[in-house]
Amino acid sequence: MNDIDSESYVDTLREDYKYKDKHYGVPYSRSTNLMYWNTDDLKAAGLPTDRGPKDWEEFDEWATKIKDKLNKPAVTVPDGSSYLDWYFQGMIWAFGGSYSDEWEPNFTSKESIEAGKFLQEQVKAGHIEISTDPTVAFGSGKASGLLESTGSLGGLKETATIPFITTYLPGPGPSAATGGAGLAVPAGISDERKANAVKFIDFLTNTENTIKFSQKTGYMPVRKDALDDPEEKKFLEENPNAQTAIEQLNENTKPQDYARVFVPGGGQRIGGVLDRITVGNEDVETAFGDLQKETQSVIDRDITPKLK
Repeated sequence: MNDIDSESYVDTLREDYKYKDKHYGVPYSRSTNLMYWNTDDLKAAGLPTDRGPKDWEEFDEWATKIKDKLNKPAVTVPDGSSYLDWYFQGMIWAFGGSYSDEWEPNFTSKESIEAGKFLQEQVKAGHIEISTDPTVAFGSGKASGLLESTGSLGGLKETATIPFITTYLPGPGPSAATGGAGLAVPAGISDERKANAVKFIDFLTNTENTIKFSQKTGYMPVRKDALDDPEEKKFLEENPNAQTAIEQLNENTKPQDYARVFVPGGGQRIGGVLDRITVGNEDVETAFGDLQKETQSVIDRDITPKLK
């Protein structure tokens, strides 16, 4: 890629743009899922204040205590129109399911159905709240926890009225999806424009700029040497909540399933079905069965001909 060393990008993030031994972009505003916890609430409920639940079974135990003692949801999360499909992906992995195995939809597997039923049960019990504005609900103390992007960290640091920590998503791992945006160069432009575009991409993602961007927003640095920078080291020591995302990236994440990111309309389609089983309380097996058929139909129509 001109004079840019592709190895200078964080391996896990760089490989998100790889398909059949070729890379089609580079990372820029990259994130992963995080759990945010109100430490005052954890203490009041008699729970640890230095970690999150190790798995979703323990989450249920925590949520029961929070509901009983504080009468509020343990966690608030966005609805299906605002990336619930991204956040639920980690839960479905933790249960041993997935949205797909490459181009094969997997919504109707036993494990995927189990994850969907668990989500539905947690919403029914008042343990998980589906919200149109979850960061405000958490930041103002109306929910004890938040399942959101690392990209929400910068805003919450400025606006939250409660003390909080960030933690990994419940396991077993990997149980958190990577996300965010990358940068790429269109194929159908002149070589001169391509070269200029690559120079601009290098500028946007260089060590100095990725540090500035990540510190201000909460997104992760995308260049490896950013973590060796003295100012970045100092920042992470003073802001352990930002360190969580970097550590989780190496220990508890994997690239997203094809059914969400490569199949046209995948995220919106999955999010709509998740709204059906949470907000609408529809039967999980029926809703996921519909999702399986719809996804397969789109793959057969839009993907399979191109693969051949």
